[in-house]
Amino acid sequence: MLYGTKIEICAGSYADIRTLDKFNEIDRLELNSHLEEDGLTPSRDFYLWTRQHTDKQILCMVRCANKWTYTEEEKEEMRKDALFFVQNGAGIVIGCLNDDNTIDVPFIKDLIDLAHKYHQEAVFHKAFDVTRNEDEAIQALIDLHCDRVLTAGRAASAPAGSEDIKRLEERYGGYIEIQPCGGVNAGNVAKMLEETGCTRFHMSLRGNPANEEKISSVLEALHKRKGNTKQKILTGEDDAMFINDAYERKME
Repeated sequence: MLYGTKIEICAGSYADIRTLDKFNEIDRLELNSHLEEDGLTPSRDFYLWTRQHTDKQILCMVRCANKWTYTEEEKEEMRKDALFFVQNGAGIVIGCLNDDNTIDVPFIKDLIDLAHKYHQEAVFHKAFDVTRNEDEAIQALIDLHCDRVLTAGRAASAPAGSEDIKRLEERYGGYIEIQPCGGVNAGNVAKMLEETGCTRFHMSLRGNPANEEKISSVLEALHKRKGNTKQKILTGEDDAMFINDAYERKME
């Protein structure tokens, strides 16, 4: 956590994990395979290796093909993958729509209930942005007790969709965590957070494997947002200060 902002980064390789683990400020990792297809389920071996090489919170994408609707056979495959991940200490990132672009409530309910049974988080991915009606969709996710939703505000990027993300945060942020994602970088992260009122964001290393400079520049932008450009990496003492701060506890 950095100044009350939670940072989640999407990773797709062993090199990504080694790089991300160097940064104390990064809170969560989302594991994927095939980032060129917007992220599919990672291999079980990749997850187990990652679990051994980082203490950060891990979420695993559960998506067997680059689409939003699935056959019953594909759903069963995803149920098995989700069970493996939650049984082995990871949250899951999920999403499934009906042919009319409404949320497949029975299937998503199964996966959310499964995650919560093992005390893990269930996150709805950017399939949310193509739902028929986002208010209807987010209310369904709230009713299902989904923990978080990833969104670019139905735009090409989260900064471009900041107005819609702000509306979602103001209307539903007390019931479900709204997490901007898509196109977040050092040049827009501070402005996006200010405009949306969100306190967490998601970004990807897609196209920039093991790119420490990209991560450092985003962290530097957040430091500048708070008027502090000297401190690069939080120490254990800094982390403890934020954890014990009453305002930070409220944010969490």
